[in-house]
Amino acid sequence: MKASDIMTSPVVSVGPDASLRQVAALLSERRISGVPVLEDERLVGLVSQADLLRRRRSGAQAGRARDIMTHEVMTVSADTPVAEVAALLEGYGIKRVPVLEEGRLVGIVSRSNLVQALAVQGPLEETQSDDDAIRAALLAALERQPWWGSESNVIVAGGVVHYWGATRSEDLRAAACAIAQSIPGVRRVEDHRFTVRERPVSTGPAGEIRRASQRGHSKHGGVEAWHSFSFGNYYDPARMGCGPLRAINEKLVRPGAGSTTYGLRDVEVIAYVLEGALGHTDSLDNSIALLPGGAHCLSAGSGVRFSETNGSESQASRFLQIWLEPDRLGVPASYEHRQFSADSKRGRLCLIASPDGRDGSLRINQNALLHAALFDGPERAQLEVAPGRLAYAQVACGAITVQGQALGAGDGFACAGGTIALEEGRNAEVLVFDLPHQASD
Repeated sequence: MKASDIMTSPVVSVGPDASLRQVAALLSERRISGVPVLEDERLVGLVSQADLLRRRRSGAQAGRARDIMTHEVMTVSADTPVAEVAALLEGYGIKRVPVLEEGRLVGIVSRSNLVQALAVQGPLEETQSDDDAIRAALLAALERQPWWGSESNVIVAGGVVHYWGATRSEDLRAAACAIAQSIPGVRRVEDHRFTVRERPVSTGPAGEIRRASQRGHSKHGGVEAWHSFSFGNYYDPARMGCGPLRAINEKLVRPGAGSTTYGLRDVEVIAYVLEGALGHTDSLDNSIALLPGGAHCLSAGSGVRFSETNGSESQASRFLQIWLEPDRLGVPASYEHRQFSADSKRGRLCLIASPDGRDGSLRINQNALLHAALFDGPERAQLEVAPGRLAYAQVACGAITVQGQALGAGDGFACAGGTIALEEGRNAEVLVFDLPHQASD
């Protein structure tokens, strides 16, 4: 076995400016003993439980990850034999070692990973190549799912898939097992994971603001993104979503750039274009270019492959990518798009997506409503959200006051149901969600 066969990937990480409270909450939530620190996707350090305890004993409560992290970090490559990794951990008395590939962090091997490998390793070494192929195929399938994250790890031994780590619900446990069982060569699946409870976004009377500067950030080639909630390698235990709303990613695609084709299932993906043109192609034979004010919904359902591109050689494409959990699984995949005029949104809430496609809106498989609006000067509107439901506002451009809270571009605001007032806009474009508390409500 090599490091790549047992490492946890993708890796939970933090930035150098993450507060010590955030780091401590992350370690507690995920039951891990250390976390890598990345700056511009480069490994710059590692914060462990011991680092946090030393800080506490010193009497200092505040601070950032950069203030206490270990700078000189032992690393291994993906091809490093597990025996060498074990010797490194033992020889240096460390509990974990990051795995780098061409300078990029691709995984982490901890003592727990080694124990897991010992627990499942069978005597048939000749099956190792088959196990490698099964694990690679399974990880590729899992990483295309919006709910798969760095809280879980996969080890394959003798054709048996073992899941370790954490899962957020029994439904997600069942989905991961079903995907494993669909991989050729898998004999059975054993799930050893514990269930963690997510921290919901606060929805007290005053609501909660998510400032643009607090969002996660990622950059892959010509695509840059800012994440309002935990997404991909960005993780914040206090920001896991709002009801079934799992992601609001503001994406900037450079001219001529875009994503490779990848697949999803059981998620509603809505894109709302702000600048430039967004190209979309999928395995349902759709090929479209959305212009500003345009929106589309891809209901991934039983499975679909798609790509997002910017065909322009001179202008960047900027859009909001929204992910919602569906209220039922395995429905046939579908796609539709609409262009919403500025007049339909000027000073009022225009319905963009709904469960029944009312008023010319996009149809989604969730009991949620998404509105878009433009406000400037004295224009004002309000949304009645039923008691027991949630509201979430995302400012795409400009500035506006929501429920008396001043918000700027990139800010988000969550609150409990009631009358949601939007006013005092300054060249503002805003999306407003009316959401159930749970995906199946």
